[in-house]
Amino acid sequence: MEKLLELKNILVEKNCSCVVESNGNIYVSFEKGIKPVLGWLAENNLLKGASVADKVVGKAAALLFAYAGIKEIYAEILSQPAKMVFDKHNIPVSYLKLVKNIRNRNNTDICPMEKMAADINSPELAFKVFSSL
Repeated sequence: MEKLLELKNILVEKNCSCVVESNGNIYVSFEKGIKPVLGWLAENNLLKGASVADKVVGKAAALLFAYAGIKEIYAEILSQPAKMVFDKHNIPVSYLKLVKNIRNRNNTDICPMEKMAADINSPELAFKVFSSL
């Protein structure tokens, strides 16, 4: 968990969306949504065995992180469906705030990715669905 504290500090200091430590290297993203996860998966899966700190993690991102095989994760905001994914896949998760669902950017409805992931329970299927968008 010491590694997660370091990543959490980077997340706050740089005001980025996601920070990953993989094989001793630190990667930072300012992209929104699931873009950082998909990008790192495309780069020879930098996420395998990685520690992650992320601003907002919904079920779609959680399924992708599970598919990638991350070691542990910290989220500032975590949805209940995302927590269930991490629990099911035995991925240690800590968070600042647990919410029912991730909301869209206008806060008018549930996030479209959270909606799409609602009926997906397989990380492999999630990868196929979300990487084709």
